[in-house]
Amino acid sequence: MSAAPVLQFIDETLAGELLREHEVRLSASETVKARQLLKLRFGDNAELACEAFRRGAFRLQVDGAQIDSLDAHVQLVPGLAVKLIRTAAAVEL
Repeated sequence: MSAAPVLQFIDETLAGELLREHEVRLSASETVKARQLLKLRFGDNAELACEAFRRGAFRLQVDGAQIDSLDAHVQLVPGLAVKLIRTAAAVEL
């Protein structure tokens, strides 16, 4: 039996200052769209997060690779690191 994937969400500033870090456990490995990562991170506020991403309020990186579209596919695997890098002062979601 393989381990359920654990996603590590890291919120930081452009300068690399850590704002928040937490993990989310999933029931199985799967491929999701980037917008679903925001749902995992922000829950009920995912719509606001998607709008903030579209406005450029933060960048999204998955294992060091920049994600430019909310429709980009991401393979959820154990140990995956997801960074949300704030590019502007943002309202806390």
